[in-house]
Amino acid sequence: MASPAEPPIVLYDLASTKGTCFSPAVWRIRLMLNYKRIPYKTVWLEFPDIEPTLKGLYVLSFLRLLFFAYAPQP
Repeated sequence: MASPAEPPIVLYDLASTKGTCFSPAVWRIRLMLNYKRIPYKTVWLEFPDIEPTLKGLYVLSFLRLLFFAYAPQP
């Protein structure tokens, strides 16, 4: 379980040179979290860091499992 000092939601976003939110999808999520005053932590990722980070979180394996489970069978 997360400690009280650390927010339980981690928002992954692409790093931008302007210091702003890069992805419109993440921007909408951030807007809603701020509107509802839900605490979250932002982790800024560069493009080369996306795949290793998602592999470390087992997200890619989970997405592949979902894709093959619901893919149309020939």
